Amino acid sequence: MPNDKFNFAEWDNRWDDGFISSNRPKDSDYVSPYEAVVRERRLAKLRLEHPELKAVPVDYFVFGLGEPTNRATTKIGGVPYLPLSMEWPRNEFDDPYQFYAQVNFCDSRDIVGVIPNDILLIFSEDEPCLLDDFRFLWVADDPAQPTITKEAAKEFADIFTRNNKLMIPGEDAEIEQPLFAQIFRTTEVEFDNYPNPTDETTTHLTSGAVCASKIGGIDRMKNPSQIFRLETIGVHAGRPHPWLNREEAYRREELDGYFKTLFAIGDMGSICFVLGDHGMISIDCHSY
Repeated sequence: MPNDKFNFAEWDNRWDDGFISSNRPKDSDYVSPYEAVVRERRLAKLRLEHPELKAVPVDYFVFGLGEPTNRATTKIGGVPYLPLSMEWPRNEFDDPYQFYAQVNFCDSRDIVGVIPNDILLIFSEDEPCLLDDFRFLWVADDPAQPTITKEAAKEFADIFTRNNKLMIPGEDAEIEQPLFAQIFRTTEVEFDNYPNPTDETTTHLTSGAVCASKIGGIDRMKNPSQIFRLETIGVHAGRPHPWLNREEAYRREELDGYFKTLFAIGDMGSICFVLGDHGMISIDCHSY
């Protein structure tokens, strides 16, 4: 089945303009429902003022904590949507790779075009940063096919449980908790001819400035082979609804500061996944 959908209209009704004006993020993170609402209202304002700006379709991902009910949805960590007919990838020493993430492209076929299959499973070595650290499997989104269970997945290696523990702020111990995503179709705008691209509204709307895990957008327009970007994920103190399934804002004491990274890619960076010939995947890593 496709990704779970982010109901923007429902979330947009939760906060009025006065609240957002008083609690407007200075950064351009796009992880939580609140951050998504703030960004989309900025975009709507810009599009009204400058309808001539070119709009490019993009699918953004908004995150929650835990295992999703929909096993096939896009997620980071946890149990992969791995059919029992396929073997868990191993390295040259016969050690199993860590499950890193999965990306469901069923909702994004109009953006990515022809791809080998519905879902990309991404496995990795510990703290990956090079292409050789990753292994990729393409699988069909078929609810009828039996897939691996959490109990069976854990049998492959303790790396599965060790590296999929995210430190949840405010808890005394690490909790085995992946991140699940809901997908949201929106647009990015091209600023090449915009008269004032450095003002506060527009700097949070450009492709490079929006710190989002996504399919498509300006990135893909400039590099048609890019199929997905995975971004560092963290939470901010005082920001409402930091996750899809958590309403209460984190206190600074819980985070030991204003911001806490829960899923790091290098030094607060991102990984772009590029599709080549014969379904081969390459990566392009960025640090900010």
